[in-house]
Amino acid sequence: MLARAPYSMADLAALQKSMLFGADDVAALRQSWAILAVQTEAILDVWCGFAASTPEVVVFFGDTRSGQPDGAYLAAVRRRFAL
Repeated sequence: MLARAPYSMADLAALQKSMLFGADDVAALRQSWAILAVQTEAILDVWCGFAASTPEVVVFFGDTRSGQPDGAYLAAVRRRFAL
């Protein structure tokens, strides 16, 4: 189980408003599910590969002692997208 987000639904609504994120965007995201759901692992492979090979990004996903990508953290990221 994931930890509860440190923001409220009101915070999310304010962020959506500031980004002009509306009902059309929600509809488009819902439509994309059928296309993207079967590609989740491939998308995550590309993203994790990018994160692991880009020093400016790996610093946020890496072990601070070794400077290497933190495999446990990246595995946890994958679990967030499990269907």
